Amino acid sequence: MNELLNPKGKPYIVVEGFCDINMANRPNRQEDKYDRDVILYAGGLNVKYGIGTLVEAAKRMKDQGVELWLYGLGDLAKTLDTDGNIKYFGPRSNDEVVAAEMKATLLVNPRPTEGEYTRYSFPSKTLEYMASGTYMLTTRLAGIPDEYFGYCGVIDNETPEGIEKAITDAFSLGREELHRRGLAAKDFVLNNKNNMIQTKRVFDLFQSL
Repeated sequence: MNELLNPKGKPYIVVEGFCDINMANRPNRQEDKYDRDVILYAGGLNVKYGIGTLVEAAKRMKDQGVELWLYGLGDLAKTLDTDGNIKYFGPRSNDEVVAAEMKATLLVNPRPTEGEYTRYSFPSKTLEYMASGTYMLTTRLAGIPDEYFGYCGVIDNETPEGIEKAITDAFSLGREELHRRGLAAKDFVLNNKNNMIQTKRVFDLFQSL
């Protein structure tokens, strides 16, 4: 993107987003987690975001007692089959969604990586998920800097079978290890990507011009 918008090579920085520094005051405790395996997605419930594929993956795990909880609106909302292990909660306040994220076992973003736009796509839920302290699975979007992938699981195969395997592999780590990794991700974003730090980066750039 810089090559297109900044042909003269002027000073620039990339700020992919920020997390709320106040999440430091909201501890993610293992004893507060739901007593069953809950995978949670919050955001647009649209085909283009891979939600249909995620739902199919979750259905394959019904006999394992795994539930998929969905929050948000989108073109799939009215057609979701919620008779089995798929739970649809509709749109809720951000505070309620974050509270559920903190209690979930695993957070997921199945957004497909195909398409030119993904080079510039950094879903805001990436930072929200990580700041919650619950471990995250995501596809390897080109717009997500490599440093993030040291703190989350990756969906390399974007089919229902591939997503199911990524979830199964994550669960095989055990709840204690998942919790530890989720807290490490929270520390990473709070220490490096909070709203105060990211704002200072922009301010420092202006000061240097």
